[in-house]
Amino acid sequence: MADVKWEFKDNSAKAKSASMAGIYKSLDRCGRSARDHAKTNIFQKGIYDTGRLYSTFGYQVNIGAKVVYVGTPTKYGIFQELGTTRIAARPYLKPALENNIIEYQSIIASELGSEFGAVYGGLSYTGKYYTSDTRVSNV
Repeated sequence: MADVKWEFKDNSAKAKSASMAGIYKSLDRCGRSARDHAKTNIFQKGIYDTGRLYSTFGYQVNIGAKVVYVGTPTKYGIFQELGTTRIAARPYLKPALENNIIEYQSIIASELGSEFGAVYGGLSYTGKYYTSDTRVSNV
């Protein structure tokens, strides 16, 4: 009987690297998308007087905290979003986030799937998903 030789390979460093790369790409794409949706809302809701709110709207990825910040440095952006005693609320950021949750979930699933697929092979995102609350799973 022939001897069978088994070789075990530690891919944990590659997996961790792929995980961080996937997380960064996910956050970057989600941030860019949320920014674009918010800018569209700003324009559609007529909050485009000087263009300052629109032109300063952006996003920033903090990979250490695994979070993306979306917003504007303008002081009056919050007043447009929530309203004041003198200005009616014209939400542009909250709808950009809430109305596109499935898009953000599919971005995350796609990026993580493609990064891990590069390490382990055979993993891919099919584009079909089931959502329940905020969970995504391939079907």
